[in-house]
Amino acid sequence: MLKVIGITLICGTLFTLLGTLLAMALQKENKKLTSSLLAFSSGSMLSIVFIDLLNELLELSETIQAGLYIGIGIVLVVFVLILVLHQSIDRCSHHGECHVDEEHQICHDRVHAQQFVDSIEEGKHFIQAGLILLIAMCIHNFPEGISLGVTFSLKEISGYTFAILIGIHNIIVGLSIAMPFIQAKMKKRNIFFISFLSSVPMLVGSILGYYFGNLSAVALLIVVSISIAAILYVVFKELLPQAYSLSKSPYLSLILILGILVGVVLLAL
Repeated sequence: MLKVIGITLICGTLFTLLGTLLAMALQKENKKLTSSLLAFSSGSMLSIVFIDLLNELLELSETIQAGLYIGIGIVLVVFVLILVLHQSIDRCSHHGECHVDEEHQICHDRVHAQQFVDSIEEGKHFIQAGLILLIAMCIHNFPEGISLGVTFSLKEISGYTFAILIGIHNIIVGLSIAMPFIQAKMKKRNIFFISFLSSVPMLVGSILGYYFGNLSAVALLIVVSISIAAILYVVFKELLPQAYSLSKSPYLSLILILGILVGVVLLAL
């Protein structure tokens, strides 16, 4: 248990703060680097889902009557619930235009931050925007923490692999959260504290996921299904649209495939 907490603190808290520090150091965004990191982490997370978690779901479904159908149903329901919840947070921001691109309708963390910077000039509005983004990230990080805890309880090497991938993603999260507060001229220590708060739900989620992973087959089936839905949502509704909106590089698909291959290799170790 202590190992899971320590890993979560590193990949969640430490890497989020690293992203915040990076935002302070750069001040200007590097779209190509951000896009490449998002594509790579997306591919690697997909390898976790289809090679590890999905295999676990299939094994569990053999011990539970109609287990496969129950699992698929849970994945679909949870995916829709996360989608509705995220869209509700977006509407509360009163900045619906921040989620619509001319070519794609997108909702993701990095675009939130940048478009807030582009469309809001007064410091108090930056703070308001940053707080809304913070809430969205807390909601986002909780199921991701559950996924980490479950993965760690099933297979330790997979947990380490997933932790590395989450760490890469959390650099982007920390950078995104910091941007509106930097524009609002907030003190650096306060920005770091806010970034820290965004990582707390991941720690709570990882603990719950780890304990659920040691429960009955039915409970494990439910949690694994939730984990699959959460990762698929993050990848296909946030990370990949975000990556392709930040950069039109023809190499993004190759980076995505590279992420999948690296994930496969790490899982095979």
